[in-house]
Order: sequence, then C-alpha cells, then structure tokens
Amino acid sequence: MYNFLGDNQLIDSVFESVECLTSEYELNDILNLLAENTAKATRTDACEISLIDEETSTIIDKSIYKSSENIEFIPNEAEILKLIDEEKVYYFTKRDKGFERFFKLNNDICSLICVPFYIRSRLGGIIQICYKDYHLYTEEEIKYLETIAHQTALAIHNTKLMGNSVLLRESHHRIKNNLQSIISLISLYKTSVKKGSQKDIIGMLDDLISKIKSISAVHDLLAKDKLGRSIINLKEMITHIIECMINTKKGVEFNLQLDDVFVSYSKASTIALVVNELVTNSLKYAFIGREKGEIKITCKYSNESIKLEVSDNGIGFPKHFDINQNKGLGLSIVYSIVSKQLGGTISINNNNGANIIIEIPAKQTPLNATEGIN
Repeated sequence: MYNFLGDNQLIDSVFESVECLTSEYELNDILNLLAENTAKATRTDACEISLIDEETSTIIDKSIYKSSENIEFIPNEAEILKLIDEEKVYYFTKRDKGFERFFKLNNDICSLICVPFYIRSRLGGIIQICYKDYHLYTEEEIKYLETIAHQTALAIHNTKLMGNSVLLRESHHRIKNNLQSIISLISLYKTSVKKGSQKDIIGMLDDLISKIKSISAVHDLLAKDKLGRSIINLKEMITHIIECMINTKKGVEFNLQLDDVFVSYSKASTIALVVNELVTNSLKYAFIGREKGEIKITCKYSNESIKLEVSDNGIGFPKHFDINQNKGLGLSIVYSIVSKQLGGTISINNNNGANIIIEIPAKQTPLNATEGIN
C-alpha cells in the first residue's frame, strides 16, 4: 500500500500547477505539469489527465506522466468515458472482471483510479491514476484526490475565462500572420497569371476570395466559442467552408464524414487553406463535361495522426501523374503547407476519380507558430 504526500506537500504540488495555469505556458505544458505533480503527490506509477470538450464529450488534449519509461500501458479513454456518469472516484484492480477493457495495452498496471472533474456542472476532464501494485486507498486519500480534481477544474475554468483576453492580445499577431499568408498567395498568383489575360485575373481573384473566406471561417468559430478557447473543431470548420462553396457548381453533391477533431488555431488556419484548395480543384477540373458529381471529405483521428481525405468521382488525375514532378500552383500550395508547415504527408491516387490522402501529426503545435506560405 502507498501513502500520499503530507498535507503541505500536496497543497504545494497542486498550487504550483494552479499558479502555472495563469502564466504564459501552452495548455499542453500545463497538463504535463499537472500530471507530473499529481503523480508525485499520490506516489503513483503513472498519471494521465485528459481534457474533454464540454459540447461533444471528445478528448481535446491529454498528458501522461510515468515514473519510469519501462511501464507499458495505453489507456482506453473511450471505455472510461462510457463509465463515468457522476462526480465520484472510480476504483478498479486487475482482480475485477472487465478491468482490461480500460486499456488498449496493459503489461504492468494492476490498479486504476479515475477521478472526473466537472466545470460548470459538465464533465471537463478525467484524472487517471495507475499503480503497478494492488492499491487500497483510504477515505483520506479520496479527499486528496477530490481536492486535486477540484483545483484542476477550477484552474482550467479560470484559464478558459482568461481565454477571451488572451485571444484579444494575440489577435493582432494572428491577423498579421494571416494577412502575410494572403500576401504570399497574391504574389504566387501574380507571377503565374499571363499578362493581359482578363480570364486569369478574374479566376485568381475568385480563388483568393474563396481562400480568405476559409481563413475567415476559422476566426468566426473562435469568435463564437463560448469558452474563449484557442482551439478549433475541424468538423465545424470544414462544414463551414463547404457551406460557402456548396452552390459554386450545380450538380455537385458533398459527402462529409467528419469526426470531432480538435486542433490549435494556427494549425486550423493552414488546414482551412488545404481543404479550400483541394475542393476548389475538384470543382474546377473533376467534372468537366459532366452534369453531376460527388466530392467526399473525410476527417478523423488515425494512429496518433489526423487523417484528411478528399476524393471525387470525376475524371481523375492524368496517367502517370507524380506530385513531385507535376505540381501546379494549387497543389504546390497544398504540398508546401502539408509538408513544411504541418509536418505531414500527402499521397495522390486515382480511384474512380481523384483521391488525396493527407496525414498530419495530431500533437498540438504552439499556438503562435503560424508561418507564411513560401
């Protein structure tokens, strides 16, 4: 049996994390600190803190602290979320039937304690405490865990309340970066447009207006977020973008299969440009000589990555098309954003039409890491 730290040490550990929440640290850094301090305060072998979106009950971000890198386990948050329905401490050991369903992989954990925390009476996150041994907790320890959960919820709630002022402070920087991206796009189009070609100029302006609307969609979602957060749900963003484009070409239907996928503001802005460009290309070139068509967009988490797939049932890419050798202006923009700014990969195929698959690391990027398009 393990003993928690003394009262003063526990309080110091919790409030060190709380104090950090009012600083300039990124949310992921704060969660890391909370997980580490909670693990030390409870003398546990591992601790995970998951932050949950109040609207969709989807995990936004999480942090796992292990006392040793040799501890092998992967929590199954989906099963834990199904379990939690009220504000109390949940306790399980390996002797309990169904214990293994709480893990995708478990070679070391024998005891699991789950402590939900609530923000404005809605589930805001879960603290999971894992022991390699069989652990019997006391009533005093329950109070400690509830204190940690309460202080974590209070601190995160205060951080969210601060979010609006943070957004105001960051707005000039963000707008500057987005304007720089638009200027870079204009420069690219300017060098590619033939002199005296009125058709090309009109097309360029239409494309730029569409891209600006995509960036605007991100700002619109930020403005409507009741919690003042700097994160975007890609499901809402992509839906917003498509709504602006849905009447661009008659006879084309959109099939959206979108999960709740949350990313930082800066990552969302660049993904918005990617989605806009790929859908625009399909609308322009996929259905030449055809009255009807379908564009399918899929977005989901896959193996610690965000998988974005845009496909159509049009004429497809030319035979032997190679993105590394045959990048037009639009695909050059997409390729640059995906590979350089998002650190992802892109593959292009013909599969009863054009099929483009993009995989982006799901790990949050710093909120101020917005770059221009080169």
